[in-house]
Amino acid sequence: MFKSIYRFKGHIYEVTGKCGNKYIGSTLNFKTRQYCHLSKGEISNSKLLEKPLTFKIIRTDSYKLLKTMNLVEQFYIDSTPNCINKKRSYVSEEKKKKLGRERSLRWYHANKDKPYVKMIRKARNDLYKDKDNGTYMAKAAKKWYNSRKNERVVCGCGSKVQRIKLGVHLRTKKHRVWEGEKNLNYRMITYDNPNEYLLEREEHHP
Repeated sequence: MFKSIYRFKGHIYEVTGKCGNKYIGSTLNFKTRQYCHLSKGEISNSKLLEKPLTFKIIRTDSYKLLKTMNLVEQFYIDSTPNCINKKRSYVSEEKKKKLGRERSLRWYHANKDKPYVKMIRKARNDLYKDKDNGTYMAKAAKKWYNSRKNERVVCGCGSKVQRIKLGVHLRTKKHRVWEGEKNLNYRMITYDNPNEYLLEREEHHP
C-alpha cells in the first residue's frame, strides 16, 4: 500500500490587537502571512483588530495533511478568549450536515410566507403524499421521462424531434435560419388534455 512520505511545516499563530482581541490563524509561510495581515487587501477577520498588531507563533509542527493543521488551529480558536474568528478552520462531516440543516431551516422560516415558497411546498407535499420511499421524486421524474421520450413531432423546418426536447430544437442554428427565412413565430398551445399540444405558426404582418 502506498504511503505518502511528504511532510510540510505549518505554523499556528496569534494576532493581537491594541484592544486585546485576538485572531488565530495557520500558515506555511509566516512572514508572507504577516505581510498579508498588514496589507489593505486583507479579507480575514484580522482586519477588525485595532492597530498596532502584535504577531506571535504559538507552535510549529510537521504535518502530513492540511486537515490536521486546520484541526489544531480550530482547537486554539475554541480555547482562546477574546477570539474574533468567525469562520471555522475545520468542520467535521456531521457538523457540516447539521449546519446545512440549520441554514435551510432559517431560510425557510424567513421566506415561508412568500408565494413561490408556498407553491414549492404544496407541490412537494403532493408528490410525497402517502409515500414512504425517499426516492419517490426521482422515480416519478424517470417515469415521466420514459412515458414521453418516444413521442416525436415534426417541426416546420422539416426536423423530427422528441417532444420533450422541442425547446432545445427551437434554439438550434438550423431552426433559427429557417425561422428567419419564413419570418415565423412559434408559440405553444395547450389544450384541455395536457398531453395534446402542438406548435402554431403565426406570420408577422408589419
